Amino acid sequence: MLKRIGLTPWPQQLVIVVAFCGAYLLLRSVSLVYYGYWMPQAGIWLAGVLLLPRRFWAALLVANLVAFIPVAYACFDQYGWSGSLLHLIPTSAFAMVVAWPLRAHLPGTVSGKWVLESITAKHMAALLGCTFAFALLSAADSTLQLILTFQPEDNGPAWVWLWAPRYLLGTYLGCLTVGPLALAIHQAVRRADSWRDLGRQMGSSRLLLEGVVLGLACVGLLTAMGVGVAGDIWRQAARMALFLPVAWMAVRYGWQGAAVGGTAASVGILLSMPAHYDPGVISAQNFMAIFLTVLLPLGAKINWLNEQERQLATDHVQVRQAARHEIYQGELRLRRGMEMQGQAHDYIKEGYGRLLERVRDVLPENELHYFRTLLLLVQRFTSSVQESFLPSPWQWPRLGLPTALWGGAIAETMEECGIVFDGHVSERVNLLTPGAQWTLYRLACEAVAYTLMQSPATPCIRLYVRVVMVGPTRNIPWTMLVVAGEPEPPTAQPLLIALPKSSHLLLSRLGAMGLDLAGMRDRASLYQGRLRSNRRRQRISVSLLDTPDVKLDAGFAANKGRRAVSVA
Repeated sequence: MLKRIGLTPWPQQLVIVVAFCGAYLLLRSVSLVYYGYWMPQAGIWLAGVLLLPRRFWAALLVANLVAFIPVAYACFDQYGWSGSLLHLIPTSAFAMVVAWPLRAHLPGTVSGKWVLESITAKHMAALLGCTFAFALLSAADSTLQLILTFQPEDNGPAWVWLWAPRYLLGTYLGCLTVGPLALAIHQAVRRADSWRDLGRQMGSSRLLLEGVVLGLACVGLLTAMGVGVAGDIWRQAARMALFLPVAWMAVRYGWQGAAVGGTAASVGILLSMPAHYDPGVISAQNFMAIFLTVLLPLGAKINWLNEQERQLATDHVQVRQAARHEIYQGELRLRRGMEMQGQAHDYIKEGYGRLLERVRDVLPENELHYFRTLLLLVQRFTSSVQESFLPSPWQWPRLGLPTALWGGAIAETMEECGIVFDGHVSERVNLLTPGAQWTLYRLACEAVAYTLMQSPATPCIRLYVRVVMVGPTRNIPWTMLVVAGEPEPPTAQPLLIALPKSSHLLLSRLGAMGLDLAGMRDRASLYQGRLRSNRRRQRISVSLLDTPDVKLDAGFAANKGRRAVSVA
């Protein structure tokens, strides 16, 4: 952060001293009313040790000493040099002592590397252990300073037994209030490329928006209830209800949500205190400290699970895109092979024709007719195979995919087999990308072949393709392909349908591979599609969405399964 401001090393040290000294004095003045209950100023030094590189620790110690000078000077007349020097012990030194053994597991820059991008439950558990050890040392220092104030007539052990747990709880809860929140803020700053980008991210952050609007609104309401209601039971119930926003934020946003909600709830508990040293506030603080101790590692685990889920989704999208690209490249290779086959057939035809011209005086007329007929059959078969494997994007450059569906290999095959073919194709299919057009055409061929192979006596094949525009800006084509075979009426006479005797011939004529429903469903899933089949009605419906990672809007998600889809 200091490098982004453009400061040289020595001014950076000075900025550290001024910033942390000012932050400590500000928090101390705010929390002085709750001294012994809630001491977030101690969390300033722990956060500094975690977030600052070790080259700034000397500046942090200087800031700590400068911040303690006013208190030490005020105690000089009453306690002398020994008491003043005791008040000058820098609390940040305790944080450095407890953080150094755990530097390999703590989040921040203590370990010498940035691990803020992926704070796990192990890091958060190490942070909580470091925080508790720091709170123990700070409480021991505060208790020692308290012992110096005892008079001979005071009951020293009773005062120590009363205030030592308060110092421990206040320091621990104060560090939990400041430390995780500082980590979350520092994480957001590190992820931003510039200050303008940081402001833009803050403006669009759902965590910040919901934390401020909903979290603080709930905390403010419950705090007002805690202050205004009559009776300790209802006031304590209002304090306990402050845990609900914290739990909701932790479940929704992980440890960052727990940090934001815990800070707001801790402030709310202190604001609901009707008098100093209220036992109900101490109980609520105990519960809040335990609650945050559990929620912070749990939130880190939730964040890790969410990251794993996002990584799996990203990997799935990448694999799907790679599969789509590979299939499209395979179609291009197939096209190139078919074109080379056509050229080879032209050469064979020319040579075969010349050969027949040479031998026409030698062979009888019936044999010449046989060879010419054989040449025509081979030419027709080769042309049909080329048409089946080279659909609209190249064979019909002006009309495109609609012509390939209602007037291409499917229609010609149905005509040869004596099957009525009824095709209704939207012109909007030309809005699909080339890869999606290939997939749609192949699925249509596979669905027709599957229907015919399952019901050879089908007298009619109906094919429908509808396209609607979906997405936030209605610019994403969503396609529905329906292939239905009309069953033969029970009272009708048996039809002599000229289906090819070999299924391989039918598949090659349609340019299909004979995929079953699972294979077609896998092919449709490359475009976030679904396949539904109705064996009784001989109906197969396939949906395709021509985008890899679109989030469907609510209207489309609610109506995408309805039959009434507008026809383009």
